[in-house]
Formats: sequence, C-alpha cells, structure tokens
Amino acid sequence: MTVAELWYVGAAMVALGRNLAQARRSFTYADLRAWSDELAKRPRAAWHAVEALRAHGLVTKGERPQRRVATNQFFVLTPDGIAAAQAARAAQAKASRARSARALSDARRGDSGFADRLWSLLRMRRQLTPDEAAGTLVDVGDDTARATATASCYLRAWAKAHPEAIQRSVRRINHFHRYILVQDLGPQKPAVSRKGAQGGAAAS
Repeated sequence: MTVAELWYVGAAMVALGRNLAQARRSFTYADLRAWSDELAKRPRAAWHAVEALRAHGLVTKGERPQRRVATNQFFVLTPDGIAAAQAARAAQAKASRARSARALSDARRGDSGFADRLWSLLRMRRQLTPDEAAGTLVDVGDDTARATATASCYLRAWAKAHPEAIQRSVRRINHFHRYILVQDLGPQKPAVSRKGAQGGAAAS
C-alpha cells in the first residue's frame, strides 16, 4: 500500500499544510489530532500517519520544543515533506473552491429563499455550521449534501464581506467551521457577489 492509498496520510498532509509554520519546527501526535477531525476520531490514526510519512522520508524525528507538552515523541517535516504538505493544502483548496462555485451556481438556479432562511437561522441561533444549517433547513429526502455546500458558500461569503459582524472559528467541528454572528446586520441578508462567494478560504 502506497502513501497515496492511505486515507490517514492524506488527512495528515492537509492538516500539516494548514499548520506549516509549526510543522516546520516540531509537532506531536496530539497536534495532528487537534488539527484534523478525521485523525482525532480514529484511535492510532495519527500514529499510523506519522509512521507512513517517516517511511517515505516526509517526516523525521524532531527535537523537544520550548513549549510544554506531555510527550517525548516529536516530529518535523523534511524538505520533501514541506513540499508535499503545501501541495496537499493547495489541492484541497482548489477542490473546495470548485465545490463553492458549483454550490453558488446551484443556489442561483434553485430556491433563492434558501439564503433568506439561512440568514434568519443564523440571526436566531447566533452561531452555526453549514451542516447544522442544512439539517435544519432541508426537508426529508432533499439533497442534504448540496444544501450543506450551499450554506457553506453563503456563510463564508458573508463572513468575508462583513468580518466585523460574522466571525469564523479556527477549529473545525465535524469538518466544518462554525460561523458566529457577533453583530446583527438586520433582517435583510448581506449581498453576495459571485467573486466574493467563490473566493475566500478553502475550507468550509
């Protein structure tokens, strides 16, 4: 089995790419689990990922950092590992932008009231993830995955257009960022441009 065939290696590389500044210095199994929901949910997945990366020369043993951590196991990305992590992050970002573009197109062709209901839900709950929104707004039998992507598209665009009013969490929850309404902008949903909706960060 090659590195590309191991799901946990892919999850680890994306996580390391997102946290490259620290991964260049040192990281631990606990760091990987904190950076990746996929690795955190599966026992020893972080260990398997690191072992596979070490076997392929992408990760090596690191020195103890100055920060306090309850472990003696430290690792660091090799030059090849840094390049691979950057490539994994770029690929994930490209795929996410493509999903956002499709979601925006679907939203414009479909129910324009979805965005209105999404905005009302965010105002009511004050904080929301895309999957929570889809689970509340869609009917039984509807395409939840598409609704989740559409909600992610709008939430990210609104947060980008009004960062003072809508904040996005750093930590993911079930693969999704949480959006927090800290300043109510009123009952009318913020305007979303095509460029604004398709741009922004790679993750939902």
